[in-house]
Amino acid sequence: MRMAASGQEVRQMTSAHKEIARSLLVALGWGAGVGLGLLLAHAAAPGVIAWIYEGHHVPRLVRGIIAGQSVHPVGHYVGHFRDYLLRFAPLLVSVAFSLGLFARRNRHPEWFSRFGWLAPLLVYLAHSLLYAGWIVDDAAISFAYARNAAAGHGLVAYPGTAPVEGFSNPLWTLLLVPFYAARLFHFYVTPKLIGFVLVAATFRSLSGLLARFAPRPAVATFLGLMLLGLNTPFVVWTASGLENPLYAFLVVYLCGAIAATLSAAEGAAPPRRYLWLGLCAGLLALVRPDAVLFAFALPAIMVLLRLRGQPMRWRRLGPYFLGAGASFVAY
Repeated sequence: MRMAASGQEVRQMTSAHKEIARSLLVALGWGAGVGLGLLLAHAAAPGVIAWIYEGHHVPRLVRGIIAGQSVHPVGHYVGHFRDYLLRFAPLLVSVAFSLGLFARRNRHPEWFSRFGWLAPLLVYLAHSLLYAGWIVDDAAISFAYARNAAAGHGLVAYPGTAPVEGFSNPLWTLLLVPFYAARLFHFYVTPKLIGFVLVAATFRSLSGLLARFAPRPAVATFLGLMLLGLNTPFVVWTASGLENPLYAFLVVYLCGAIAATLSAAEGAAPPRRYLWLGLCAGLLALVRPDAVLFAFALPAIMVLLRLRGQPMRWRRLGPYFLGAGASFVAY
């Protein structure tokens, strides 16, 4: 009986794996079709644009816009349409791939809720590759401080000068020091790789948070994270070389930890949990000065819950503020 049941379970698992593989192949087929269509459009675009541009019946202003020679803002985008089309091809292919996975979520809801964040992360990766050769100039300030600290000169802008805190992101700067010390720092590659790992952790944490509290976790995970991966300001600044990916990860992690702590049964969360929350809030304030406001998130939420009639253990705020203060003292 046990052997028969075991054989039946194996067949069910094999069937499920085959169905997942088929859904992946369908998604890849749609993505490849979209990518092929874009490449064909890119190949045909020069002839079409030349035919329109060379037509004497086309007004001069319109021809200038098509050629990208107009001072009008529209001229920039229309004139460089072919370049943008090719650059956005990987992004659109990834979107098509993700849509294929999303279409199959009803057949594998548990699998999708557990790994559905990977598809939006793929979209984020394709989107961020558009800015692979760009680092914002302000990031070089943190790079210089981290390089000098790794060389033994301390947190200074130039070796031999007096220490001046010319950076506003101490935790991000300190995070870069080991890479300089190990001679693993590359001006473009290293901060972008660190940022991608942190964004992946952010997506995973946010997916877990939505799975716990959202009414429809699969839909919330796909739509929320997909919109985040398509959001150009988010992608640009998390790939800029600055502290933004670390900031995003700690914000999401702190919110999830606070929600898990306060949703626990009365007295179930020990004082050390509040101490850990305080440490996270303090570290967040060391990423950006304005993030110190998040240190008041837990007390504010506790006040709101108390106004709604839920009992609160106010003594637990002692370990919380102790942990938050310890981060500043350590720095």
